[in-house]
Amino acid sequence: MAGQPSPSSVVPHERQSTAFPGWETLRIRWLISHSSPTSRTWTREATLRNVREIASPYVALPDEEFRANLHVIFQNGIELPILPRKVIVDVLRKSGVSEELERASRIESGLEFYPVVLLPPGEQVPQNHIILLRYTYTDTDKANERVRDLLSAFFNIPSYHVAEEFTGREEYTTHIVVSAPDGFDLSRAPVRFFKDDPEKVPCQDPERAPPGLWETRKDARAVFHLAVPQGTRAFLDTSYEVRPEKEEVRLFVASFVLATLASVVALSIVRGSFDSVASLSSIVKWIQDHHFAVGSALFALVIVYLGLVTNPLTHRTKFWMLGPLFLSALVAALSPV
Repeated sequence: MAGQPSPSSVVPHERQSTAFPGWETLRIRWLISHSSPTSRTWTREATLRNVREIASPYVALPDEEFRANLHVIFQNGIELPILPRKVIVDVLRKSGVSEELERASRIESGLEFYPVVLLPPGEQVPQNHIILLRYTYTDTDKANERVRDLLSAFFNIPSYHVAEEFTGREEYTTHIVVSAPDGFDLSRAPVRFFKDDPEKVPCQDPERAPPGLWETRKDARAVFHLAVPQGTRAFLDTSYEVRPEKEEVRLFVASFVLATLASVVALSIVRGSFDSVASLSSIVKWIQDHHFAVGSALFALVIVYLGLVTNPLTHRTKFWMLGPLFLSALVAALSPV
């Protein structure tokens, strides 16, 4: 067991309470994962140390925002019960401390979210022992799918915002890890920092960025990792996009260009634009005689492409494929001139 920490080294997280005391936050990790490009789940992983002289059965989570579909998992994989609001309010009021009485009133009136979990029987943590909690919740923010560049004009590219304010009182390092869903890539905007500025003007000078910040990438297209060191006072702001893999983009470009080109050429032949080209007379006559079969074949190929492509980012792509689909229908329907 590690030696007892000195008072100066023990800085409980800001959610600390005299009614639920005793936890020092050592590290926070944000794990942002995607089950699909348009659905993401947050997992906040908290490494905590008990600094009380007795074993503590309660843990107040270092989080003050309401989280939809919140689940708290202990380090052994057991899901922990979140205490009902009434139980938390009763415990706070029994403390008799004026600050806790005020907090109890705020919680009871819905002005403050204060999640407290109960550890499993026999899992009470002795002094200086470290535990790991993971709490997951569903992200309720909608992705931004507006057209921002050429690729997003052809694909539905969801963009997500990641922002957090660091007060400088956090005595732990915060890690942010974003993972792309299987079969997709990530594209991240530069990280901006707003430091000591109420108007949040971004720091363009790298020397003004928080010291010690670092980033690693394991497969730059799939994962990015930011580490914000303890004591950082800044507002972190960045965004990222979930994009189709390059092979998916190449498949669409090739299919769209070839289908459009073939339909335009076939339609031009049917309308007599190539009748004067003697070297192509046999091909022109064959296409004109079989224009219905040619147009139907092109139409069927486009339909097959639309049926085979199930990528959720291709709704806009399918709209663009209506162009060659319409042209191929004209080839089949119009009579040669």
